[in-house]
Amino acid sequence: MTAREFIENSIQEFEKILEDFEERSGVILKRVASKTKRTKRKYIDKEDKIYKKIEKRIKDFYHNLSLLGKEMEFDTLNVAFFGETNVGKSTLIEALTKGDGSTIGDGRKDFTKTFRAKNFGRKIFLLDMPGIEGNEAIVSEEIKRAAKKSHIIFIVIPENKEPEEGFLEKVRTYIGDSTFVFGIINLRGIFPLNVLEKKKKNIEIVKKRTEQKLKGEFGKAFKEIFIVHGLYAFFAMNSGIPESQKSSYERVMKFVKNDREKLKEFSGINKVIETIGTYKTFSNNVILWSNIYKLFKKEKELIISVREERTQLKKTIEDFLKEIEKLKRKFDSQSESLLSDINSEVFFRLDELRDELEELICNAIDAGRDKDDLNSEIEEKIDLCIEEMEENIEYYLDDFIEDVNKDIEKLIKKLKLKFKRINLGTDIGIDVDFTEAFNSLSLSFKEAALGALSILESIVSILTGPIGAVIAGIFGLLNTFLSWLFGGNSKKNEAKRKAINEVNKTIRNIRNKLRRKVNGELKKLRREINKVEREILKIEKQIENKVEYWDILISLLVEHYISLSTNFFKTITQSVEFAYVAPDSGKNKEPVAIIVGGDIEKIGYFCNNIGIKVYFKDSIESALKTLKSKDKKLYSEIRSLVEKECF
Repeated sequence: MTAREFIENSIQEFEKILEDFEERSGVILKRVASKTKRTKRKYIDKEDKIYKKIEKRIKDFYHNLSLLGKEMEFDTLNVAFFGETNVGKSTLIEALTKGDGSTIGDGRKDFTKTFRAKNFGRKIFLLDMPGIEGNEAIVSEEIKRAAKKSHIIFIVIPENKEPEEGFLEKVRTYIGDSTFVFGIINLRGIFPLNVLEKKKKNIEIVKKRTEQKLKGEFGKAFKEIFIVHGLYAFFAMNSGIPESQKSSYERVMKFVKNDREKLKEFSGINKVIETIGTYKTFSNNVILWSNIYKLFKKEKELIISVREERTQLKKTIEDFLKEIEKLKRKFDSQSESLLSDINSEVFFRLDELRDELEELICNAIDAGRDKDDLNSEIEEKIDLCIEEMEENIEYYLDDFIEDVNKDIEKLIKKLKLKFKRINLGTDIGIDVDFTEAFNSLSLSFKEAALGALSILESIVSILTGPIGAVIAGIFGLLNTFLSWLFGGNSKKNEAKRKAINEVNKTIRNIRNKLRRKVNGELKKLRREINKVEREILKIEKQIENKVEYWDILISLLVEHYISLSTNFFKTITQSVEFAYVAPDSGKNKEPVAIIVGGDIEKIGYFCNNIGIKVYFKDSIESALKTLKSKDKKLYSEIRSLVEKECF
């Protein structure tokens, strides 16, 4: 199988993920349908909308992979030269290809709208890229297109300054998926060879610093850096010198007494030629690895993105439930506090009413007051007691409901923001719309809060009935009291005692009834709180179903990734049983392969040539142990798939 066929087949296999996702997601939809009953149709429609969004993301990623496959180069080994305008890229390429020097100039010609490809021998092309600097936006897409076709990258840097972070980051955006990156410090100026030798020694400091920067930016993809004098190399390797360069050429040739080989050696170009030549000897492997590496990178990034989104969603769920539980506890505490305030208010007013009635009746007995006149004053005191009680209880209830509503609004705003943030900056994202669920939750809390209002109604009804009975009883006694009015102090005192006992008995009965009623209302309030919990469980279940979609997708992506890794090494030796490739593992961003089975010698030769650190294992279990130390994030998913015998 050719490299082109392998890449095309691998991309086509990714398309099957959509079919598998549809099949496995169908199980969730059926389960949801069996549980939703009357809301089944609506619920499935909502879930189907979510499914469609994930489906679109998979299709978009497949489309991007297909475009990437079409932009890859399989028939020739392409070596691209990146750098700022006037850094000497064209001069180096003219030297390497023994060109006529027509593209060597002052840099203005270098800024073209497309890259130039020059033949470096059989099936090898050197790509002269447009200059990378602040105004290359007009050719940005052209640079990206050329970078995707490139297998080896040379970054050309001037001798007088180290590459700036911004420049390297920009280069990284263009060649981010490249596997073989080299640096060239290009010397400029005309001077004798002894001066050139000194310059090379002095430039070693810049070289070391530049090496560190390139390693930091490109990791193990960065291989080496060379110090080269591009113009000297051009003079050494070309017999046809353009008229514009003849004066400089003659001066330089005097330095070496017309010895081209000596000039070539001093120019440093031989190391560049040797490097390209080395990769030429196994160019098929370089082309295959360079292209497949791009697929590994894209798929690994996708898996990481989806997994991070799933983790973020699960974390949001945990935060969500904690916030709800916190509000429920607060609501519970507020309810207890409300009922305690109401109890205190009611019992205080009842005690106050009792004392006032006792005093009023005793004074009436002493003064021999008129029955109708006393009746009117007693009713006034009872009405005033109820009015003050209602006023204070309404204050407690209003304050309670206002606090609950504020807490609910604050919570809903906070939770909506959390769920909205899940969709930001991710490759696989779906809108988590819980508006309806949040509204139900809000309604449940408010119903529970409003339920407390019935306490006031209960208190009023309990008070008015028994108090009326008190009045009747008291006036029944007053008839006797009046008959005793002229019976002396002993009879008056006995009348007072009986009246006080009657008032105390009635107030005591009212207190007991109110206590039972308030406790009953507390139970109702707690039942409303339980409704809130049921709404929470509904929301939690919806979220769990959504997380399952992520779990399915991650499982399918990891399956495909392992299949891609294994099939890749099967192109080298068919007996490979299992393989996992990490395109940039650990701090050094080093390509790593963990392999079970296969021809160790063949695989070792291939990996050594293209710079993959390989671990040969005698079983998948042993491979998993190594994988755990290299890629903890994917280890659990891969182990789960192995346990399900997916490989």
